[in-house]
Amino acid sequence: MTRLLTLFFLTFFTVGDSFAQTFEEAMALALGNNPQLLAAESEYKAVRQTQYVALSASLPQVEAYARSSTNDMKTNCLVDLNGICNGAAVDEEVPPFLEEHDSEGWGVNASMSVFTSGKNFNDFRKARADIAAQRISLQNTEQTVLLSAAQAFLDVLRDQALTNLRQKNVEVLERQFQAVNDQFEVGIVTRTDVAQSESRLKQAQSNLLVQNASLSASRATYQEVIGQPPGKLIPPENLPALPELLEQALITARSNSPILRSAQEVARGAKYATYSTVAASLPQVRLFGNYSVMDDPNRMKLGLQEEVTNFGVEVTMPVFTGGRSLAAINASRHVSNNSKYNVHAASSQVQRLVTIAWFDFNAAGGRVEASKGQILASKIALEGVQQERELGTRTTLDVLNAEQELLDARVAQVQAERDQILSAYRLLSAIGRLSGDNLNLIPAPLSD
Repeated sequence: MTRLLTLFFLTFFTVGDSFAQTFEEAMALALGNNPQLLAAESEYKAVRQTQYVALSASLPQVEAYARSSTNDMKTNCLVDLNGICNGAAVDEEVPPFLEEHDSEGWGVNASMSVFTSGKNFNDFRKARADIAAQRISLQNTEQTVLLSAAQAFLDVLRDQALTNLRQKNVEVLERQFQAVNDQFEVGIVTRTDVAQSESRLKQAQSNLLVQNASLSASRATYQEVIGQPPGKLIPPENLPALPELLEQALITARSNSPILRSAQEVARGAKYATYSTVAASLPQVRLFGNYSVMDDPNRMKLGLQEEVTNFGVEVTMPVFTGGRSLAAINASRHVSNNSKYNVHAASSQVQRLVTIAWFDFNAAGGRVEASKGQILASKIALEGVQQERELGTRTTLDVLNAEQELLDARVAQVQAERDQILSAYRLLSAIGRLSGDNLNLIPAPLSD
C-alpha cells in the first residue's frame, strides 16, 4: 500500500542549514555509517571463519619440527669399601668426569581422521547453522538501525514543525495581549481579560521552551544514528509497500522475520551439536605417520645416524569416563529441546508484533484523517468566536480557548502524520522487510 502523504508540517518549518536531505538519503547514511551496524557486520565476518575451523578437523594435519639440545653429563666414580671403582682398584679419590655433547633432530608428523562416527561432519553442519543464525542477526540489526534512523528523521521533522507552531502561537498571543492591554486602557475590557491573556501567553512561552529542548534532543539523536547533524529535511512522499491484509502480513513475517528465522537456525545448530556429542562417545579412526632424523654424537662417533619412519592406524573409543560422556549427551539434548521451545516462543512473538504493528498503522491513518477534520472545524469555530467577541456575546477567554483548540488540532495532525509514517516502517520491520535491499538503498559515506 503506497499513497501520497499530505504532510502538514511540510509547510510549517524552515531551517537555515545550507543542504537539504531526503528521507532516503538519511537512511542510506545510517546504513553505511552506523557503528552498531558496522560492528554487527564485523561480528558476522568473524563467525563465518568458524566453518573453516570445523572443516579443518576432517583434513590432514601436518606438523614439522626441529629440535636441538645440549647435554651436560657428570660421571662420578663411587669407590666401594675394597677401593674398587668401575671394576678397577684406585688408591685415591677419582675426580668426576665431565662430558658435554649436543644432539639435534628434525622430523615431520602427519595425521588424518578417517572416521569419527559423524562428529566432524556434525561439527561442520553446526558451524554452518551458527553462521546462518549470525547472518540473520545481522539482518535484524540492520532493521533496528533503519527503524531508528526513520524515527530520528521523523522526530526532527515533528519537533521542527511543533516549534514553528508554538512560535507562531506565541507571536499571536503577544499581539493579542497587547491589544487587550490597549482595550483595558480605554475601558473596553476588564483586568480579568488582561490576566487571562497574559496567562495564556506565559503558558505558550513555557511550551515553546520545552519544545525547543525537545528539538535539540531530537537533533542529537539524529546525529547519533545518522552520523551527521540534520539540515533541511525533506519529508517522505510515499509510504512503503505493505501487505493489504493482516493475514498476508503474518504469512510474510513467518517467512522473513529475523526473530523467527534466527530461532530456527539456533535450533538446527543445537540439533547438530547433540549429534556431535553422541559421536564423541563412539569409535574414532585416525591415520598417522612420522619421519624423524636424530643426530646423536655418541652414535655419530660410530658412523651411525638414526632415521625413523613409522605410520599406522589408531582406533580409539571411550570406555569409561566417569559419567562425563553421558552427562554431556544429556546436557546437549536439553539445550536442543530448549531451542525448539524458543522457536515456538519466537513464532508467537512475531505474530504479536505484526498484529500490534498492523493495528497501530491503521489507527494512525484514521488519526490523520480525524485531525484534518478537527483542524477544519476548529478554524470555523475560531472565526465564529472572534466575530461573536466583536459583537460582545463572547469573552476573551472564549477566543483564547478557541485558539488553543486550533493549536491542539494542528499539533495532533503533526503527531498523527509522524506516527503514521513511523508505524508503516514498524510494520515493515515486523514482517522482516525493512532492509536496504527492499528499500533500494545504497550505503552512503558521510559528507564532508
